[in-house]
Amino acid sequence: MKPLARLRLDPKGVATVLEADPSLDLEGNGLPCALLVQGQDPFGRPLCPRCPVQRELRRGAYRASTPLLVKGRRLRCQGYREAEGFLVELYPERAEPPDLLLELSRLTQHLLRNPEGFPQALEDFLRALRLALGMEAAELFLIDPEGHHLILTAYEGLHREAFLERPWFQLGEGYPGIVALRREPLVTHALGEDPRYLRQKVKQLGYQTYVCCPLELPHSLIGVLNLASRDPRLDHEALLDSLGRIGPLFASTLYTLLTRLGEVGLEAIAQHLLRGEASEALLTFLQKVRRLTGATGVQVVAREGRRVALGWVPPCTMENCPAWRGEVAGLKNGLPDCLEAEGRPRICLPLWAKGEVVAVQTLFHARPPR
Repeated sequence: MKPLARLRLDPKGVATVLEADPSLDLEGNGLPCALLVQGQDPFGRPLCPRCPVQRELRRGAYRASTPLLVKGRRLRCQGYREAEGFLVELYPERAEPPDLLLELSRLTQHLLRNPEGFPQALEDFLRALRLALGMEAAELFLIDPEGHHLILTAYEGLHREAFLERPWFQLGEGYPGIVALRREPLVTHALGEDPRYLRQKVKQLGYQTYVCCPLELPHSLIGVLNLASRDPRLDHEALLDSLGRIGPLFASTLYTLLTRLGEVGLEAIAQHLLRGEASEALLTFLQKVRRLTGATGVQVVAREGRRVALGWVPPCTMENCPAWRGEVAGLKNGLPDCLEAEGRPRICLPLWAKGEVVAVQTLFHARPPR
């Protein structure tokens, strides 16, 4: 659907009108967007001076939206980050769902410029996806490089804690594992009665419709995309049709972005290695991991016992750690308990090379991460 108005904002929020319906009376390029639009919240209070869209975009989101009143009309303000500044579009409040292919294109453009925003941008896209398809929850699982596990990488929707009951599935285990193994969609309208679905909290909340689709590349599977709703009457054929159109492009986008993220992360590390600075390279790696995960401390322990740490790292002997067997362990987040955690959140991840675990990386947190 064509927007009623399109505005381009510079980093300070000064607007240039690209197009606008005459009834909105948006005239005066060079004015702050708040002064030009003069939108109100549902209670008639000025909204634009405290614009939630610009606030979220400045915090790193690639898209943000809010309902508002403009000259008595109920509209929706939709904003996107651009290379310099923002693009703002005004739609009728009950406008058609967004074009998901266009949303995916904007996600890709944003992350190619800002690869460090990967986690938040994925969540923003999942929000657009579930709202467009009328679902209550959306989640993305990515498969680990060894092809053994599926990891809950992004979640958006209601009842986050229930869906985090199991964030990690082995191949063939649970809905994500079954779909990854068979490489074909799995659908149910009676989730509570299906023993293959392993999250009991989700069942207890009354979720009934669950659509699980593989995200395939020409040479492999990269992940699994899931949508859930408590409404058992939803048309799953329409959902599968929409996911079938965006799935291949989403898979290719994820592969491109993860490759780019890896390239950006490894560039500085490679420079150290070329100069023979192995310790500096490992420290740079830990700095990037810590920044990406928000951990208060990061540690890597090699199989032969060498240990490198950054930030706040409590004592940990790593004895009998499941990570040495290729599993993920931790405190909270539905992972097997770490025997040495003593109530302090941590996650232990196996690091693989040539089919075997050569080191274990541990993330320490002041409080359980989302």
